[in-house]
Amino acid sequence: MTKPVAAPRPTQAAAILQATLSCLSDRGYARVSMRDIAREAGVALSQLTYHFRSKERLVLEALALRLQDILQELEPSLSTEKTPEGRLRVLGDYLASLPRKDPALWRLLLDLAAQSAWLPSLRRHLLDLVDRLSRRIGCDTDRLVSLMFGLLGGGLLSGRHPQEPGR
Repeated sequence: MTKPVAAPRPTQAAAILQATLSCLSDRGYARVSMRDIAREAGVALSQLTYHFRSKERLVLEALALRLQDILQELEPSLSTEKTPEGRLRVLGDYLASLPRKDPALWRLLLDLAAQSAWLPSLRRHLLDLVDRLSRRIGCDTDRLVSLMFGLLGGGLLSGRHPQEPGR
């Protein structure tokens, strides 16, 4: 039987999760270590490993929290739409606006989608999150995956994304 993991204090957990999102957005999944996140959050590395066990688990918790915030932000618009197509349009408009509106979140989602090709457990968790979203919208998960990642990837090539510093 596995020993339950103690939850960090709420303010400490929030700082850790925010530092995780910040580091991932700035450097991407492959270039961020638990040590980087601990430094950014102002906590000891041992606290991260004790509470979250792995970088992947920490990233997934941070992403789930961020996606919950996104759903809360979108809920008023989603609620006014009576059809799955209308709710998909709301989500599509939101995703299409991300490169300019919230480039850090756009980079994060794009990076994690790409990393999921090499990390089966990350892919499973991302698909679980998308599945929850598809149930809220009332559409097929495959259709939602195509829309989401088409719009995210399309922003990369369309010129809608923010220019890199120094360009």
